[in-house]
Amino acid sequence: MKKNLILLLLSVSAINSYSQNVGIGISTPVTRLHVADSSVLFTAAAVLPASPGNPPVSGAGNRMMWYADKASFRAGNIINDSWDKDKTGNISFAAGSNTQASGITSTAFGNFAFATGDISFAAGNSVFAKAKMGTSLGTYNDITDSPNPSVESSGDRIFQVGNGSGNLSRSNALTILRNGNIGMAGVTNPAKPLSFPPTLGEKILLYPGGSGEVGIGVYGNELRLHCDNPGSMVSFGTQDNAGVFTQAGRFQISTPFALFVNGSIWANGTTYASDERFKEDITPIESALQKLLQINGVEYRMKKNEFTKNNFPDQKQIGLIAQNVEKTVPEAVNEMDGYKGVDYAKLVPLLIEAIKEQQKQIEELKAKADNKK
Repeated sequence: MKKNLILLLLSVSAINSYSQNVGIGISTPVTRLHVADSSVLFTAAAVLPASPGNPPVSGAGNRMMWYADKASFRAGNIINDSWDKDKTGNISFAAGSNTQASGITSTAFGNFAFATGDISFAAGNSVFAKAKMGTSLGTYNDITDSPNPSVESSGDRIFQVGNGSGNLSRSNALTILRNGNIGMAGVTNPAKPLSFPPTLGEKILLYPGGSGEVGIGVYGNELRLHCDNPGSMVSFGTQDNAGVFTQAGRFQISTPFALFVNGSIWANGTTYASDERFKEDITPIESALQKLLQINGVEYRMKKNEFTKNNFPDQKQIGLIAQNVEKTVPEAVNEMDGYKGVDYAKLVPLLIEAIKEQQKQIEELKAKADNKK
């Protein structure tokens, strides 16, 4: 068998010596080595040598190379020593132009892509994947990190997308650390689960509407939740597993009210804008006592089961009926969605003036009584 194989190889070589092409399974090879209709197998030792020899060729050049002592493959162009023995990782793969896969089981594709961490992956233009199990994509990623290529650390960059424009202007569009922290738009060492750069303006765009946007922004010391569409709102509440949303309240523009709350409010205090410089057409309240006498205080319970979205309380209430108040003090009654409400604070000035009127009556009666003595 061995003799027949030698004779076959000699015959093939002799047949094709005029063209210096070698054909296996074909009599008219068109390349230096032409294997027709068959797989080609390259192998390496089951246990790679502790002291591997040099690759078949070192230095610059254009080539496709199987480096058996390190079970590694290279294809493309190289102008430096990145495909030499000391910069080739065991069981690694590098292809393209001037790529380097020096980490164990690392992979590099593209132009000047470097996968130096073990089990790392680099693909793109001038990108570096330094951390163990790290991935770098894009172009000119930030390279200020110095991880241990063989040992995992919580602060390692395990995923980054470069968006730089050159070696002197490297930056990342996205950086993810092993601890789960994410840096956006140039933040390469995020200290929180999601970190943005220290710039003002919109940070998160949730919906790019045709007539306005919905998103989150930072403006000075102000955090903005903004809905730019006419009549839009920012609401808060709860949503069950079936997707039914129960609104607890909302902020809304282009309406008589900026804040709606479906439920009770607990507050330590409230202040109303009341500076005289804000006001015009100021006149005294007339017939305050007469108006109050037409308003009836009542006890009642809210129709909680009928108006579930309003989150009415269960307890018995005391208050006023809006329709009753509206007849004499319409300024204290507002309407929304067809339902009326009472601004109780607006009744305070009426009470003050009514007490004054009543006190005047008391003093007049007292004076009459004194005169009769």
